[in-house]
Amino acid sequence: MELSPGTDDEAANIASLPKSIYKDPDDGRQRFLLELEFVQCLANPTYIH
Repeated sequence: MELSPGTDDEAANIASLPKSIYKDPDDGRQRFLLELEFVQCLANPTYIH
């Protein structure tokens, strides 16, 4: 049996694609600052017991 273009598999692949890709409004700045604060805590000698 030969598959014709536009089969159910092709439709399923198209349906599984995200409708819109999430764009972080601040381009990850908040996450960067949070991780930076964490790294600074690790560098603090009183943080390490």
